[in-house]
Amino acid sequence: MTVQVADDLKDAGFKYATLSASTINVFDLTIPPQKGPILTATGEQVNEVHNYRFKGWLSDEEKHRSIVRMRSDAKAEIEKLVKVLYKPGNNLYNFIDS
Repeated sequence: MTVQVADDLKDAGFKYATLSASTINVFDLTIPPQKGPILTATGEQVNEVHNYRFKGWLSDEEKHRSIVRMRSDAKAEIEKLVKVLYKPGNNLYNFIDS
C-alpha cells in the first residue's frame, strides 16, 4: 500500500513537472559574490560560540540555539541576495520564490 502511494506521488510529480515545462540550466546559476564573506563571518561566529561552550559560559542548549540562529540568519541573507539576481518570470526565480 505505502509503495503504491509513493509510486503514485512520483508519477504525479513527473506528470506536472512535464506539463509546467520549467527547466533550469547549471549555467543559469549565479552565486552572489557576498556569499563567501557571509559564510566566513558566520563560521567565525560559530567558532566563538563553540569556544564559549568549551569555557563553560554556555549550556549545550544555548550553544545549539545560537548556532541554529546564526546559520538561519546567514541562509536568509543569502536567499535575499539570490532573489535580487533573478527577475520574476525567470524559471530559476520561480523555483527560488516558491
